[in-house]
Amino acid sequence: MQLELMEFLYRVMEELSNAGVPIVFKGAMVLNLVIRENNPSRVERVTGDIDGDWIGVFPTMEEMEIALRNAVKKVDFSLDVQANRIFGERKSAGFRIVNEMGEKIASIDLSVRQNRFCKPYISYVNGISITGASLSKMLSDKIYAISGERVCRRMKGL
Repeated sequence: MQLELMEFLYRVMEELSNAGVPIVFKGAMVLNLVIRENNPSRVERVTGDIDGDWIGVFPTMEEMEIALRNAVKKVDFSLDVQANRIFGERKSAGFRIVNEMGEKIASIDLSVRQNRFCKPYISYVNGISITGASLSKMLSDKIYAISGERVCRRMKGL
C-alpha cells in the first residue's frame, strides 16, 4: 500500500510540474530520485507526503490549494485537497489529500521561499521532469536542522 501511495504522490508531482506550478520539491520523494539516479537499488525512503518550496510570486492559500487540487484531481478525481495550516514566518502551508469520506490519504507541506539550489529530476513513474532540491541543499538543510537545540524533535533527521 505504501509504495502505491508513493507512486500516486509522484504522479501528483508530475501533474504540478506539467502545469508549471512554481514548486521546488524536496524531502523523501526527491531523495528517492537521487538514490535511483546515483545508485540504482531497492533502497527507498518511504514517506506519505510531498514537501516543497513555492518559489514563484507570493501566493495566497487559495491559489496554492487550487493548484494542488487540480493536480490531485487529474490523478484521481475522487480525491480532494483541504488546507489545514496557513503559512507564515518559519511555518509551511499544510494541505491534506482526502478521500470521499474526508479521510486523510497523504499530506503536502509547502514553504513559501526562494530555493535556487535545485535541479531537474526524472520521475520514475511516467518519466516526467520535475524540479527538486539539489542533494547538497537537502543535506545542508538536514545538518542545520539537527544542529539546533531542537535536535531531538525529529529523530528521523539524524
